Amino acid sequence: MARACCSRVAMELRSEQLCRKGMRAGRGGGRRMTRIFMSLVLACALVESALAEPLDKWLLEKIEADEELLRAAVLRENGRDIRLLESSTTYVPFFVEPPDFGSEPQNYDGSSMTAFFNQQDASLLAGGYLYRIAFGNGSALYALSGGDWDGKAWFSPNLGKELEINPLKVWAGSGGADFAYATILSGVPPRLVLFDGNGEVKEERRFDLSDPDLASKIQEAENQYSSAGEPALEMVSLAEYLRENAPSWRSVEVTSAFNLRNQHKRPEEIERIEEIEKLTRNEAEGELRSRLGHREVADEPSNPKVETDAPRNTGLASEDETSQPETNLRNGESETPSWPLVLGAIAVLGVAVILVRAFLRGRAS
Repeated sequence: MARACCSRVAMELRSEQLCRKGMRAGRGGGRRMTRIFMSLVLACALVESALAEPLDKWLLEKIEADEELLRAAVLRENGRDIRLLESSTTYVPFFVEPPDFGSEPQNYDGSSMTAFFNQQDASLLAGGYLYRIAFGNGSALYALSGGDWDGKAWFSPNLGKELEINPLKVWAGSGGADFAYATILSGVPPRLVLFDGNGEVKEERRFDLSDPDLASKIQEAENQYSSAGEPALEMVSLAEYLRENAPSWRSVEVTSAFNLRNQHKRPEEIERIEEIEKLTRNEAEGELRSRLGHREVADEPSNPKVETDAPRNTGLASEDETSQPETNLRNGESETPSWPLVLGAIAVLGVAVILVRAFLRGRAS
């Protein structure tokens, strides 16, 4: 009887010990999972932060370049003229406000600048929109609705370059793909263009206009590179991007009535814009400089125009010029920023170390 009682007591003690050990192991496993999750979040944040700096730098360059364009046009410098801006089909100002002419007296016709501003749509959104072509593998291309832009130049933060692409037909390589982006450009003849990981044109295939199966071959090429799905075209106002921690990206409506220049005329956007405080050029530049840690930005934006076979005048591109498809890179001489990749690699390595340590501790316990 005594032995049976002792056995029951021993079994209860053993069960209690096992229970406590299990609870400690559970708490330890929970802590390990929490650390792993937080490490993954940190890694994603580091990668996102690494890509945000080249994007913000590019935005600042674009806004400063637009101000310089207005200044030169009003002063009639560098072949610019306000009348060319009035007749341009590729230019929309970021801000309907005078540029900074400095402290020195300037000889310019203020009435011509005022007349140009008065011609702009009264509903024009100050700062315009930031567009994004987001892909499932995390890469993205960006563009702005303001400035001298024909709709084809999209900026890649991880390449630090602008690519000439068709925004509705562009796909990112994933997995073991040997290309970074693929796009089909309409024109005479239509072309399939592949960009490599450095943003250079890897391959260009011209379709034969005399081919009776032309349409089917273009569709076949599209199906080949869009197997992961069409990219999502999204937008957010520049004011929201600069003022909000998590701006609300939303779908772009591309129809016969709306294009990448007049999204602000959509009824839902009109309602949203009425609730947004007007963005000024000084506010935009100040916020971007603050994000960049007050680092100096080059005076001249590193985005020379794409060279084409046709001669270009010194003013803005005419409608005939911009209607020709272009496959060359803008800013082709800029180097691919390597430090974002280094930060991402460090973050991933840190997560791997934590996972290994968690696995070894689990085995030891």
